[in-house]
Amino acid sequence: MGLFRKLGRQVEQFKTDAKEAAEEYEVYQCEDCGMRFSEQYEQCSECGSRKITRIAQE
Repeated sequence: MGLFRKLGRQVEQFKTDAKEAAEEYEVYQCEDCGMRFSEQYEQCSECGSRKITRIAQE
């Protein structure tokens, strides 16, 4: 059982790290629903809004 718990923790850490890394490259956001994108689109794929703006990078 210990092996599966350890593996489960490692998988969860990997998922967290991958999500954080992906968010670093998301520089555009829909003003209406908050969906983030790595490139600018004319229309949000989530809600259909055309209010896509660039996010200020920290």
